[in-house]
Amino acid sequence: MRALTFCIALLFPALASAQSDYSLAWKIIGTIGDNKYNELALDINEGTRFLSLNGVLISSENNAGAPATGTCFFGSEENIYCSLSASTTVFSLTIRPTLSGTITLVNSFEGTPAETKTLEFIP
Repeated sequence: MRALTFCIALLFPALASAQSDYSLAWKIIGTIGDNKYNELALDINEGTRFLSLNGVLISSENNAGAPATGTCFFGSEENIYCSLSASTTVFSLTIRPTLSGTITLVNSFEGTPAETKTLEFIP
């Protein structure tokens, strides 16, 4: 039992200081979705082949936010393509090498694009 406690104690500082590989934020030009989201903030972690996302979509108009999670892959023209879920809504992201891009609200019934807005990187 002491050995188990010792091992957990050794691991605790590593777990407590976990950080993301990248923390990025974008302004959404206009608003998107029923909640009128106008900002996206993400922590991005690199895996072996994919990127994982955790963050929040923010609506300053409604003083609200929605937790968001997703996955990305590297595609053509050095773009990064992501699928992001926030509550019951699905978004598609395209991030260019310049860190600008687009966010598309995906129609949950048909899987077709319902609305697309431009992402402007916030340095």
